[in-house]
Amino acid sequence: MEHINYGHTSGVQAGDVITPEQAEAFFREDIPIITAHLNQLIKVRVNQNQFDALVSLIFKIGSRVFAVSTLLKKLNSGAAAEFPKDCHGTVQGKKMPLPGLVARRQKEKVLFESELKAMKT
Repeated sequence: MEHINYGHTSGVQAGDVITPEQAEAFFREDIPIITAHLNQLIKVRVNQNQFDALVSLIFKIGSRVFAVSTLLKKLNSGAAAEFPKDCHGTVQGKKMPLPGLVARRQKEKVLFESELKAMKT
């Protein structure tokens, strides 16, 4: 499946080019759709960092793939601690791990495991 910039897929064809403004507009359109779908799928409480890490993951793998994933099943069974291990299964290219995806999954792992910090006012 073709995607562009942050992970937008709707109407994207190979070779498409967009401006930074279009990328931002797609991102703003896609986030509410992904968060609504994630809210329907997860049956356990997660903190904001965990939710954000899951949104990032779904942005790349897609809601349909996440909906049937072992990761979601484990999360909903209360095994949230499995996320850091299981999310690394989604880094494969055709035959080898893609460095960009490995880095992205690592950032999602760190975010998922990080404590929420109080915002300074």
